[in-house]
Amino acid sequence: MTEMLDVYDANRKLLGTADRNVVHATGLWHKTVHCWLVWQGKMLFQRRARALDNNPGKLYTTASGHVSAGESLEDAFRREVAQEIGLKPDSEKASAPHHLHETVWIADITKTDGKLFCDRVFANVYYAVYSGELSDFKFTDGEVDGIVAIDLEKFIEFSHSPRGQISALEFDGAQIREITLGENEFVINAGEDIYNKYGQKAEQILMGLAQ
Repeated sequence: MTEMLDVYDANRKLLGTADRNVVHATGLWHKTVHCWLVWQGKMLFQRRARALDNNPGKLYTTASGHVSAGESLEDAFRREVAQEIGLKPDSEKASAPHHLHETVWIADITKTDGKLFCDRVFANVYYAVYSGELSDFKFTDGEVDGIVAIDLEKFIEFSHSPRGQISALEFDGAQIREITLGENEFVINAGEDIYNKYGQKAEQILMGLAQ
């Protein structure tokens, strides 16, 4: 099914709409949402499906994706969380999404098939607090294999000096188990480090929770 996205110039002026494949083939500017959930003082990472050809099995933002044509950022947040991890934000178990910031992202990535994937993104970062259970999560779309919960304060400390390991809880859709993680388990692209990619967001979320 064709996914249509709103496309912009570099100054965020709306130009029209385009097919997602065209957007990434030609490097058109578009918007995405990055959705963090916090549970019992822990930052939730998704375990990317091991069958994916891009960063299989790595840890990444709780849920994320494109903002569809005509869709608001908040509605995109709700849709992505529902699709990827089977939860309904704004329910009695989840707070409304809080906007943290927008990040400009530019990348040209050569895929495994040799084709160039051009990303020109206005990425909007949100968080919400979840008060249910880890076992509530459902992974049915083939993109996510599990959810990993890491203590916010301990993760911030780890992100500043990630040479060791950090403990976490992982739910794989069947059981919850204790695990230990190293820096190499996280999605970190060239030119990035774990603090700039995730640690700073953890700090912002912690500040937001304290307000």
